[in-house]
Order: sequence, then structure tokens, then C-alpha cells
Amino acid sequence: MSLRSTLGEMHAADFEPRICLPVLLALALCLANLISGSDARAASATEPKGVESMRALALELLRAQDYDRSIAVYREIARQTPNDARSHYDLAAALSFVQRYEEAAPPIHAAIRLRPDDLEAQEMASLIFLKLRWYEQAFEATLRSAELGEPTAMFSLVNLYEKGLGVTANADKAVYWAIKAAEHGHLGAMALLEDAFRNGRLGRHIDEEKAEMWAKRLREAKSAQK
Repeated sequence: MSLRSTLGEMHAADFEPRICLPVLLALALCLANLISGSDARAASATEPKGVESMRALALELLRAQDYDRSIAVYREIARQTPNDARSHYDLAAALSFVQRYEEAAPPIHAAIRLRPDDLEAQEMASLIFLKLRWYEQAFEATLRSAELGEPTAMFSLVNLYEKGLGVTANADKAVYWAIKAAEHGHLGAMALLEDAFRNGRLGRHIDEEKAEMWAKRLREAKSAQK
């Protein structure tokens, strides 16, 4: 199971630490020596021995809500695999989960530098930078996510362009990305375009025909989802 899916499924639970982190790391490395041949082949050949076991350990600690030790393991993985985007992404995700956004910034920077076309990393970067109010960097990450085809990022650009967050305010570009998002099925974008043409939002001239067109597309999209 991936870190992302684990974070999405976690529920509140109490946890009492009983084993110190160095011992846990040692156990993880010992476990690596017991990996079967097929399991070993599944691990990346470029990773130091034991990294996959350390990842499993970090996930288990995260599930147990032992966040500090989980993050410590993810830090060690990132230290051992400095050129692996996933390692930096995992560390950033774990830190973000506990709202330690400033600490999450360096590893997410590393992740998107190493793999600029990784949509999940760009989305995570956008979230972290917005939380930190680093709007220029948030805009760049959101724009890259939109260019990679993510409708939610396209719709987020509407807000950034409309309010001038991290970029010069530009109503035409806001409408451009609203249309792109709507064409990718984003319901909020369709509703916004209806409002823009019906009420003159985003600098649009009132155009009932276009407003009704987007209203119709919104109704049809909602009906298709039932």
C-alpha cells in the first residue's frame, strides 16, 4: 500500500511507543536480509539495501500515529536515496499530514526538481506552498499540474488569476482555465462559467446564450454522474 493511500485511510487511534527508533531501524535492516528473491527483485536495483523495508516500517509507524518516528525513518530514507523523487515526496507527504509545512518544503522542492512531470508531487507542492502562502511557487506548481491535465488544478488557476495570487491578475486567463477545466468535466468550472456570462463575472459581457450553454452542460454532466 502506498503512503498516499495510507494517509487517506487513517483513523484516530492511541499509540504508546515501546521500541526506540534505532532498534526499529535495525529490525528493518534485518528484515531486508530475509526478503525472498522475488521480493528483492521487486525493489529498485538503485536503492540501498533495506530501503523497501524501511518504507514498510515508516508506513506502519504512520498507521500507529507514531508520527515523529515515522518521519525520522522517512528522513533517513531520503538521506540514503538523495536522487529518488519518491523518497523526498514521501517525506514531504508525511510532514504535510501533521501540518509541518515549512519542514515539508525542502523535500517537496527536491521531489519536483527530480521529477517535474510527477503530477502527485506537483499537487503536493501546490498544497504546501499555498499553506505557507508562498503564492508564486504555488502558482508554478498549480500551473504545471494543470499542464499535466489535472482538472482541479486548472480550476485552481482560475482563483489565482482572478485574485492575482502569485501571478498578475488576468481575467482572460482565468476564463481560459475555467473553460479548460470545464472541458475536462469539472462541475465547478461549468457553474462558474454560467455565472460569469449571466452576471458579468471575470470581466465577461453578459451573454445569456453562453450562460445557458454552460448551464445545460452542467445539468448534463450532473445527470451523467447519477
